[in-house]
Amino acid sequence: MEKPTPTIKGIFVRSHLRGLKKAKGKAGLDELARRYGKPLVFKSLANIPVAEEIRIIDLIIDILYGGMPAQKRAFEAGRLHFRNFLGTAPAKLLYAESKLSIKAVFLRARLVASYVFKGMKFDAEDMGRQTVKISVRDCAYPLEHFQGFFQEWLAVLGFVGSVGAEAAEGGVFEYLVEWHQP
Repeated sequence: MEKPTPTIKGIFVRSHLRGLKKAKGKAGLDELARRYGKPLVFKSLANIPVAEEIRIIDLIIDILYGGMPAQKRAFEAGRLHFRNFLGTAPAKLLYAESKLSIKAVFLRARLVASYVFKGMKFDAEDMGRQTVKISVRDCAYPLEHFQGFFQEWLAVLGFVGSVGAEAAEGGVFEYLVEWHQP
């Protein structure tokens, strides 16, 4: 049986467009449309191939920062992804809850991701007081993408922490998220 193409809901792709518009105005969106070469229309509940979202984020990085070295791009794309994600209604609820207990939110990674993604499987494991291991099977993003995503989540909360990233056996990416609340 063939694996399904990993997808993300359109509402989250649209958050990248809103983030670019906030930073660069209509001119930024026009430049993205020119570079993307297709209409920038994404219905909120549509399943958009993750590959398209990655392409859009890469183009936005080029527009915002004039490019970026390849070794930093995936990590910074993940950070940008989180900042844009925060502008969505579902993320605002998660963020508010994560201020109370980031661990509880991370431990529900499978449930949360099931509303956002299709074709990628998230799991989480409690590794101690302020440590969670999040595993992503069939991840369509580069390894460093979610490392940047989770690192930015900690930073926005004002937590000191680190996110280790490792490609494990069987095509699973593992992220060890450790933090200390100030």
